[in-house]
Amino acid sequence: MARPTRHHLPHFFSHHPTAQFEELLASVSILEFALAAVVLFEPIYLYTLGFSLVKIMGFYAVVYGAYVFLVPLGGKFLGRFGYERTILVASLVYICYYLALFSIPANSAFLWIAAVLFAIQKSFYWPAFHLDFVRNAQRGEVGREFSAVWSVVQLVAIIGPIAGGAMVAFFGFQTLFIVVSVLILTSNIPLFFTREVNKREKLDYGSTFSLLTDRVHGRRAIAYLGFGEELIWMTLWPIFIFLIVQNTVEVGSIVAFASLAAVVTTLVAGRLTDTRHHPKTILSLTSVILSALWVLRAFLFAPLQLFLGDALGRVFKNASFVPLVAMTYERAQKDGALRMVVSFEQVLAIGKTLTALLLMVLMPFVSPFVTAFILAGFLSLLYLTL
Repeated sequence: MARPTRHHLPHFFSHHPTAQFEELLASVSILEFALAAVVLFEPIYLYTLGFSLVKIMGFYAVVYGAYVFLVPLGGKFLGRFGYERTILVASLVYICYYLALFSIPANSAFLWIAAVLFAIQKSFYWPAFHLDFVRNAQRGEVGREFSAVWSVVQLVAIIGPIAGGAMVAFFGFQTLFIVVSVLILTSNIPLFFTREVNKREKLDYGSTFSLLTDRVHGRRAIAYLGFGEELIWMTLWPIFIFLIVQNTVEVGSIVAFASLAAVVTTLVAGRLTDTRHHPKTILSLTSVILSALWVLRAFLFAPLQLFLGDALGRVFKNASFVPLVAMTYERAQKDGALRMVVSFEQVLAIGKTLTALLLMVLMPFVSPFVTAFILAGFLSLLYLTL
């Protein structure tokens, strides 16, 4: 009998993913579709309500400033109750966050209530997501498995922004918030297909802060401060696009088609991270290119230019993000997962808080978008220190 032909194609996905990893992937697919439909438009929503760029940065400074101190508490809850219950709590808080956003037109005080709720949601969700991944990822294939998750994020980001933009255009932001809330709750269902084996792990509140002074982790912390660049990408870049095209459907379309270009790059970056190509080399090269692209974004003023700027930015952002997070996960698998993932989120939040505060000080005196994009370019270079 003839042997079946074996095609030697690149293995972009994990060879033997666990059932828990597949559940996480399904959950992330639903959640990220919901978030892809709404996250892009959240800063635009605040801007259309009349909040200045300085006040919007103040909103995110409160979010991430509170997150720095709340995330160890989320880690303590996670260590006791496991990631499935913790993610469910995060989903319920997320819905309350969107209810608060919905209520801002009635009373502007809900802006700050929403900021605190957003910080609480992050404190439950992200440590649980990271711990779920670290415990269930196959050793030696962390890059592939994370790139698979991140590729799903990019794939749903192709449809999500168009759907979200159309919903805003025809039905308003409030309808979008309601639909997204239902999807967020639905995203928990796949996590309960198999029973979680909860490995209880204690976390002292101050232990994650002490990691910042550790010689090895302290150096890594400098790289994580570079995530301040991500804050600019999530908040000011969508507003910049909206001010030029003046249409939420067109904003969503630009981001959606740009996301398509990033999917293949994400898979390739994950495979190279796990193979003989050193992840630090990939991270170094892509960080420099990403930095240059941020500076160029300040000079884009036409829809086609915005599309190219967003597409290239996403390509090199993903190509740097995958090895950076994969190296972090591999370190967490060796050095105490819960403490490491909470500390990672803490430093990330510090970077975003400092970025928001700096922009609040500078914006009244300089061109806000040019300054922000140049700052993002500088912050991208911090990834090199990893």
